[in-house]
Amino acid sequence: MRGSIKHLFLLLAVGSAGILAWNLQNKPIASIPEKQEMAAAVAPAVSTGIHLVQYEGERIRWEMKTPETVREQEGWNRVQAPRLTLFQGQAFEPVWVAAQGGRVNTFTREMEFQDGVEVTTNQGHRLSTELLRFDPEKRMLYTDQPFRMVSEALRVSGVGFRLFQERRRLEILQKVHLSVPGGLKAMTG
Repeated sequence: MRGSIKHLFLLLAVGSAGILAWNLQNKPIASIPEKQEMAAAVAPAVSTGIHLVQYEGERIRWEMKTPETVREQEGWNRVQAPRLTLFQGQAFEPVWVAAQGGRVNTFTREMEFQDGVEVTTNQGHRLSTELLRFDPEKRMLYTDQPFRMVSEALRVSGVGFRLFQERRRLEILQKVHLSVPGGLKAMTG
């Protein structure tokens, strides 16, 4: 009697597992249209933010932070309130870039800053434009849009520029306007 009860419980367990397996094989978990709807509901993916850092030896070359990102097509992420800090020259002096929005390429690390872009330095230089790009491979800030640069001694405006981080060289592409608020005497001290 004891053996038959044991076999009965074993038969119930094996039978339940068989019925469950048969049901799973014959019923689709989610049809193709349901899967597409689920994928559409998930995309675009929003994350809380990113923090990218580029080192050269033990020193930081540049650092970019943003509180919120949204994944876009072809490797680009849309970012909100991005902040980029570039460290340049032998003294690794900081240059700060801030904007209301922009994009970052996840493969090349290229960055695009948009809307109210401000670039500032410790020396009191301030550059403003509506679109600015950073190419980490060439270590270059550039734009083809109008810009304005203000410092204590100079006021420069134009359309388009390339600022090379390593050479600390600024190339203005078109419509250059330069003014010296205190005259040339103010520049020479």
